[in-house]
Amino acid sequence: MAEFLNHWLFFSEVWLIAGIIFILAEMLIGAAYFLLALGISAVIMSVVLYLQAMGFYLFLNDWADLSILYGILSVVAILIMKRFLQDRVQKSDINKY
Repeated sequence: MAEFLNHWLFFSEVWLIAGIIFILAEMLIGAAYFLLALGISAVIMSVVLYLQAMGFYLFLNDWADLSILYGILSVVAILIMKRFLQDRVQKSDINKY
């Protein structure tokens, strides 16, 4: 199983396709920016793996390193989106006196 993951997860195209699927799913479902953050993180992973394939040495050696980086990128993207894309319109409350 580890050989299977090591083989497929190091293709930047796989991450790019996953990112596009997550972004399209966000557009169709509207999951409060959660899938959008996962999609953006997957696209960033695609760029990172492409740079590594072009000769930039990074610390990504196996599937565990990829999953840790993807998890960190996803959490950061979710926090940024919740911070900047949340509803900023304050509604009047009937209970305010």
